[in-house]
Amino acid sequence: MKMMQPLLMMLLLAGHAMAQGPSVHTRKYNGKTGLMYLDGSLKATAPDAGKTFLLITGITFPECDGKGLPKKGFRETLQTIDDATTRQLELLGIAVKAAGFTYNCNQRSYYYLRDTADVRTVLETFYRQNFPQYAWQVHMRADAEWDVYQKYLYPVLAGNAPLPPLE
Repeated sequence: MKMMQPLLMMLLLAGHAMAQGPSVHTRKYNGKTGLMYLDGSLKATAPDAGKTFLLITGITFPECDGKGLPKKGFRETLQTIDDATTRQLELLGIAVKAAGFTYNCNQRSYYYLRDTADVRTVLETFYRQNFPQYAWQVHMRADAEWDVYQKYLYPVLAGNAPLPPLE
């Protein structure tokens, strides 16, 4: 019995640690389903004084179902677009991905940036050259306190998150 207590404690701690890493959550927002990818591990260091700008970027896609989510055949394409966008920002070496949000035929990714120099130009060129068939958005603003992450994105883990900003 004494050996069970340490084992139980380790399982509880491991479960808590896993819950704080990247995870996907489904929530209802305004009567529609939203899917949120969240990197909960960023909470421990938020706000990061080295990354004080918020970038919200993504596409609007027509291949969605009645719930506003991507149709089954489009999910892989949407993931490819999101992965390629993240790789593009990683090449700049200034970004950390905090979350992704798919809702109402829109996919948005939320990144915190060290600076915004060339980001808009790089992403606009990237979208125009690689995914011209989709409407894309690039929004940046200062968010030194990581308010969007802490007030809108991270609360998804508690199940009471408001709709995150799409721009």
